[in-house]
Amino acid sequence: RFSGYAEPHDIRDWTNGAFYVGLMKWTEVTGDERYLEWARSIGERTRFKLGDRTYMADDHAVGQLYLELYRKDGDARMLAPTQASLDHVMAHPSEEPISIDDYIHFERWTWCDALFMAPPVWAKLARITGDQRYNQWMMSEARATVDHLYDAEEGLFYRDSNYLGRLVDGKKVFWSRGNGWVFAGLALTMDELPEDSPEHAYLLNIYLKMADTLVRTQTAQGHWSMSL
Repeated sequence: RFSGYAEPHDIRDWTNGAFYVGLMKWTEVTGDERYLEWARSIGERTRFKLGDRTYMADDHAVGQLYLELYRKDGDARMLAPTQASLDHVMAHPSEEPISIDDYIHFERWTWCDALFMAPPVWAKLARITGDQRYNQWMMSEARATVDHLYDAEEGLFYRDSNYLGRLVDGKKVFWSRGNGWVFAGLALTMDELPEDSPEHAYLLNIYLKMADTLVRTQTAQGHWSMSL
């Protein structure tokens, strides 16, 4: 209503998907069934389907809601559409490059905040089903994004390929909100992985390096500037 858009975002949009992640955490904290019932109503309205764009990470974010609902209710309807969508992606992988290139390539995780939207869905599905193919595929794509956008020296991620090598006042440009997405996405993904697994160790190493950079970069009050 107050977003400035003529129409509200689709209830499966990433903007809502991110809210649902927090909502499901909130239901755990409060134990208030009202929130859970409302979350279930979202799933019923969408028939537990991901967004319409088959490969787009933003359209996968809502899957985090469905899989958490499945964990609570065990209703196969909550699981099946997401699993079918990810199975299709694995069986027919995108042939697009990992570089976003003038904002035309979105079928792979070519922008840093995609690491919040999609990997937790794949990791949750792997843990729920016990099928490690989902984790293997997820880690392969995540590593591609890390190799492309992560600056290991700085411990931060570039927003996308358009910021690689860009300087402002002689300093690299690291989008603050995007790195927040990555930081949260790493935590959500690691929560689903065995702590003694090499995949967990790989993500944790990045997470800790980011934490070290962030605590040194933020203000004394804990604020982040628009660019880190």
